[in-house]
Amino acid sequence: MGTFNEAGVRCEGCHGPGSNHVANPINVSPPITGNDLKFERCGDCHQRNGKTNAIPAAGGYIQHREQYNELLATKHRLGSMPLTCSTCHDAHIPLLYPNAAGNHATTGNKLKAIKVGCETCHPNKEIVLKDGNGNPIGFKSASCTDCHMPRAKKTAVSQTIGTGYKADLTTHLIKIETRPYPRDSMFNAAGTLVKLDENGLGRVTLDFVCLPCHSTNDLNWASSYAQGIHTNGIVVGVDDKHTIITEYALSQNYPNPFNPTTKIRFDLPKTSEVTLEIYSISGEKMATLISNIMPAGQHNVTFDASSLPSGVYIYKLSADDFSSSKKMVLLK
Repeated sequence: MGTFNEAGVRCEGCHGPGSNHVANPINVSPPITGNDLKFERCGDCHQRNGKTNAIPAAGGYIQHREQYNELLATKHRLGSMPLTCSTCHDAHIPLLYPNAAGNHATTGNKLKAIKVGCETCHPNKEIVLKDGNGNPIGFKSASCTDCHMPRAKKTAVSQTIGTGYKADLTTHLIKIETRPYPRDSMFNAAGTLVKLDENGLGRVTLDFVCLPCHSTNDLNWASSYAQGIHTNGIVVGVDDKHTIITEYALSQNYPNPFNPTTKIRFDLPKTSEVTLEIYSISGEKMATLISNIMPAGQHNVTFDASSLPSGVYIYKLSADDFSSSKKMVLLK
C-alpha cells in the first residue's frame, strides 16, 4: 500500500522523539528544549566536516550547508553576547516559503522567518549618499544583508558577472574585506578552506560584495567606497540618477517606432534580480538584454535590433516579484 512521508524537517527532527510526550503531554516535555535548541541543535545539520570554524570551499566558492561553521568564524558568535541561529531566525517559519506559515493568530499580521534585522543591534549604520557639496540626498539603498551576506556559497549554480562573482546561497561570514584583495585571497592556497585570521575570523571579498552589481568596475574602485562607508557615506554628483525610487516601473521605449536602436528605461526601488527580455509578437524569445543583480535606481538599456526584421516586438522586465511588458515597433 506504500508508506507515508512528511517532507522537510518535522518536530522530532529538532525536539527529539516525542513518544513519551504524546503519552503524557501535560507532565512530559519533548526531550530537547531550551538552550539546546538555540545553536548546537542547528549545527547538527548546518555544518560540514564537524562543528568547528573550519569552512570548506571548492572552486572559488564556499560550499553549501555551512552556516554553523561560518558563524563560529565571526564576532557575532565569539563576542560577549554571542548570537544564536534563533536570535535572527524563527525556526518554525521557512525562509524561502514565508507564505506557508500563514498569519499571526491574534494580530493577523503575516508571520516572518526573520525575527530581527541588523539595525536592532547596529542602529545608525545606514549608508548616507551625499551630493557634491556633502549634503545628504534621498535614495533607497540596498539592505544590510545585500552587502554583508552576499551569495558566496555554492549549492549548484554560480556565475561570473563582469568583474564580480555570484553563487546561489548567502554567506553568514558577515565581515567584509574592504581592502582591494581578490577572491583567491579569501581562501587557503589549496582553495579548500576559507582563510581565517589570527583570531579565527573570516572575511568575504569585494568581488562577492560589490562587483556582482557594479560589474564593470574593479576592486580598487570598490575599495575606495567600501573603506569607511558607514562613517563617510558616498558622494555622488548632483546630476546622477540617484532620485528617490519608491516603486518598480517600466517605461515606454524611446524612440518608438525605432530603427535600429532604442532605449528602454526602468526603475528599481531596491537591489533586485533583474531580467529584461525581447519577444516577438508570437511569443518567441529573441534576446536577453539583462540577467543580473542590479542596484536600486533608474536604469537605461540600449537595444540594437539590427539583426531583426521590421515588426512589433515585446520587451518584458522581471524584477523579484514585479513583472511588466510593453510593445515597441521596429520600422526599417
